[in-house]
This record gives sequence, structure tokens and C-alpha cells, in this order.
Amino acid sequence: MAATRSDALKNRNFILETAQTLFRHQSVESVSMKMIATNANIGTGTLYRHFSNKAELCMALIDKDVATLFESIDKYKASEDDLQEQLRFILLNFIELKERNIELLEEIERAGKRGRVLMNIPFYERLKNEVFHIITEMNIINDPDFHTDILLNSFSADVFDYQNKVKGIASTQFVDRILKIFIRGIK
Repeated sequence: MAATRSDALKNRNFILETAQTLFRHQSVESVSMKMIATNANIGTGTLYRHFSNKAELCMALIDKDVATLFESIDKYKASEDDLQEQLRFILLNFIELKERNIELLEEIERAGKRGRVLMNIPFYERLKNEVFHIITEMNIINDPDFHTDILLNSFSADVFDYQNKVKGIASTQFVDRILKIFIRGIK
């Protein structure tokens, strides 16, 4: 039994390495699950036993980055009392994660049931929870749940890419403008 689990883990890791290599040489969007299976020398059935779709595979590729994001958020919140600074830290670090993994996150957003929205990413609820608690603690609005959803969806691939790439707004400037609209503009 342990050998089977070990083989399955090796297969999974090899699939991830193969996908990562293909994604480096081609766009994530242009690489199909069949291409990944072919390059990994496995059947598509084997691939789908490990990952039900490309978005799930993409999420597996950024799992470590996501874990690191939340670890750094926890450390920062423990050392910083200013709620606005905590929120700014969370949003800046989330943007850094997005920039490092933009194509993977776009695939995850694209594959979701709700179209290209940030709510499709698997760690959205955890990210929302972090932001929601800060906004609630600030006590500046009556509906922190709605406010948090709208604030975070300002960071969806379509909105952020347009502001960043088309309009040339730097990441830190983008975060500061979002905070001005959603937090400082309310006080």
C-alpha cells in the first residue's frame, strides 16, 4: 500500500513538473491536458485521476506560494497593530503572488463557474476572511461582507491587468488607490 502511495505521489509530482515546463515554454492557456499527458508519457486517464481539470493542476502549482502568503500575513498581523497597514500588507502580498503566478491564476479564474472573477480561486474564502475581519474591526461600514467582496474583486485578473498593463499603474499605487476608495474614502 505504501509503495502505491509513493508511486502516486511520484506520478503527481512528475505531472506537475511536466506542466510547469510546458507552461514556461508556452502560455498556460495554450497547453492542453492532453499535451501534459503526452509529455509526461502517461495516459489522459492517469492525468485526470490526479487532476480533474487544468485549473486544479494550476492550483497545485501555486499551493506553496499560497501557504507562504498566509504565513506571512499571520506574522505581520501579530507584529502590526495598525489595521490599515495590515490590510495594505495583505493586498500588496496578494498582488505579488498574482504577479508571480498570473497565468496560473487566470486559468483558475477562467475555469470557475462564475466566469473570470476572483471568487473562483480556491483560497478566496480564506483571503476574504482575513480582509473581512480587518474591515469589521475598523467599524467603518454597515455591510463588511459586501464591501470585502467588492474590494477584493478589484484585484481580479481583468481589472488588475488593465490598470497595471494598459494604464501603467504600479502595484503599490494600485493598492493605495483601492484603499483610498474602499477604506480612507469612507472615514
